[in-house]
Amino acid sequence: MRKRNDAFKFLHHFIVLMEGQAIGFGQYYCCADAEEEWYGEVQLNEIYSIDYLIGEEAQLGKGFGTGIVGLLTEAVFQKNNSKRIICSAGT
Repeated sequence: MRKRNDAFKFLHHFIVLMEGQAIGFGQYYCCADAEEEWYGEVQLNEIYSIDYLIGEEAQLGKGFGTGIVGLLTEAVFQKNNSKRIICSAGT
């Protein structure tokens, strides 16, 4: 969070709340703006990546991840000149 207006200003990040309590986060970014290598040999213009995390174990398996992915996807396609979303199957 310290560098959110500096080195990480390309990230669009959100806190996930349930009844006013933070239970996780989500973020999206244009792949051309990130300095990562996992994308492989793809054209990065107009391609975005999304990430999310449910941080409260009690909230796992309740469909919140599906909802977060849906909201992030909607945000990417509505607010940006995006053509595709790609994700890493990280742990």
